[in-house]
Amino acid sequence: MHLRQYGGADRGLTEALEMDGVVKRNLGGVLTRAEAVEVHRHRLAASARGDRFWTVIDDQDEPVGVVGIWSTVWAGGVIDEVGWMLVPAAHGRGLGRRAADLLVERARADDRYTVIHAFPAVDNPASNAICRFLRFSQIGDADLDYAGRPLRCAHWTLDVSG
Repeated sequence: MHLRQYGGADRGLTEALEMDGVVKRNLGGVLTRAEAVEVHRHRLAASARGDRFWTVIDDQDEPVGVVGIWSTVWAGGVIDEVGWMLVPAAHGRGLGRRAADLLVERARADDRYTVIHAFPAVDNPASNAICRFLRFSQIGDADLDYAGRPLRCAHWTLDVSG
């Protein structure tokens, strides 16, 4: 498994992820095709501004997900948020944990990051387990707006400055 830079060719993967009921079960529900295309465009534009997104490539060299680290406004300031999502066929194989681990390694290697934040839904046991495994600290719960939809999240942080 490895990560490669997210790019224009990943539109189909983004549509598959954003329009899948299993993937989006803990993220406010599925998006329409037009909304998924907008997510793809947003990732490309955000990457041009300095945010980082990678495509998760499995051991059969197939794209199975996306991980990222991006700037977001939180509590009156700007923080670095991380997230991950995988197609259902990749669930339960340890790929999410491995991809998130690689994401954390990249954040540690980049001087612009000090503390990263993750906001998995409180009812997403797999993503919360990944945060625990990677030694994030849970600092509480938060009500967020995810693509215009309310989402109750666990708020995790990890110091990557060391």
